[in-house]
Amino acid sequence: MKLFRILIIVTVVTVSLRPLIANGTQTKSPLTREMIRLIQKLDADSNRERLAAKRQLLKLGPKILPMLPRNFDRYSVNSRQMLRDIRTTLIRRKTKTSLQASRVTLKKHASLRHLLNAIAKQTKNELDFASLSEKILGKEIAVDFHRQEFWRAMDDLAEMGGFDFTSGKTGTRLNLIPRSASHLKVSEIVSYSGAVRFAVRKIRVLRYVGDRTKVLLRLEIVSRIEPRLRPLFFQYKGSEQQIKINNKEIESFQRGSNFELPYGEGGISMSFHLDFVVRRDTLPQTLDFQGKFQLTVAAGEATFRFEKSQIPQTQKQVDVTVQAQSAEFTKTSGKEGKLAVRIGAIYSSPGPEFESYRTWIFHNRAYLETKNRHKIFHNGKINTLLQDDGAVLVEYNFEHVPTNQKDLRFVYLAPTLIVDVPMKVDIARLKIEKPKER
Repeated sequence: MKLFRILIIVTVVTVSLRPLIANGTQTKSPLTREMIRLIQKLDADSNRERLAAKRQLLKLGPKILPMLPRNFDRYSVNSRQMLRDIRTTLIRRKTKTSLQASRVTLKKHASLRHLLNAIAKQTKNELDFASLSEKILGKEIAVDFHRQEFWRAMDDLAEMGGFDFTSGKTGTRLNLIPRSASHLKVSEIVSYSGAVRFAVRKIRVLRYVGDRTKVLLRLEIVSRIEPRLRPLFFQYKGSEQQIKINNKEIESFQRGSNFELPYGEGGISMSFHLDFVVRRDTLPQTLDFQGKFQLTVAAGEATFRFEKSQIPQTQKQVDVTVQAQSAEFTKTSGKEGKLAVRIGAIYSSPGPEFESYRTWIFHNRAYLETKNRHKIFHNGKINTLLQDDGAVLVEYNFEHVPTNQKDLRFVYLAPTLIVDVPMKVDIARLKIEKPKER
């Protein structure tokens, strides 16, 4: 595996970023000129000047992230470290903002298809409604959303349009299905926390073994995150979950446990349950729930675009080096076939987030892009061929790829930072499922 690491590093094509500084004053953007001026001051003789420049760059905010140099190798050691610190701080700031709910502003009487496309465009959340019939998609619906949160808008539209949603095959899209086809449809109570939708699908009353005077209340919960984001882990402590019955707080039965649930291959939903023990003779019809959770998300996504005709090719951005090694096409019919793309990725500073048992973290979002910007998503089969500390060789498989591959492009999105975001959930008057009489 060490040979693999050396091979990729040797083939890296270093891109000089000095021209950015040299030509910076020619740009028409005042913000870009100011950023370039401050980056130059990171190499000032005075430590006070260097720190002042760093503070001013941070003050410019996340809007300068797309303009920051993609490769720090050509800078001095001091500037390189300061640029990394600046980028990391701004990404964390931007990520916390991105965990806020996307907003929808839409006042229109139109077909469901038109409304879904408008919402997807505004929020950058990809929606897959291929499973919906033309009859459903053609249904005329009137909406009046003013800065409505994405999940609230989708719930309202689902009620009017007669559909439900599940995770798509690759997890990066919200898959819409006919309501009649949803075998999981139940009467659920929903709460919203930023970009996350919490739904208590059911509260079951179960037998409590060892004491017939008590019962076990099980809350079955599904959380969903907006598909524009990439969640990695869903974490919670049993001690931070509680229910309230008749103004009396009851701790979770799992209060001594901590949980870390992986989203795995790009998922956007998580199902779990919480248990509480109550006296049978005090069992009410409703209860209130309060909980604290933490979401670990991949952030600072760097976009690598490889023209198929130019593979193999190596690109580097910040601390991530990606080498598109091969793109093998197999014809399956006269007009289309399968394409297997192998890429190598190296994280210069992997850290504990990229440990070997979390292989799927490296299975980043990837797709093919045609000349007219049409996206072809992989079929869900991602093979990890080799792995070392902070390095991986992965193969993506695509189907229904046109035989005419002129201007076809492979796009790979690699996160450069892992961020933890706390969340609170508060749901009142949850109905308890009445136990069946025996």
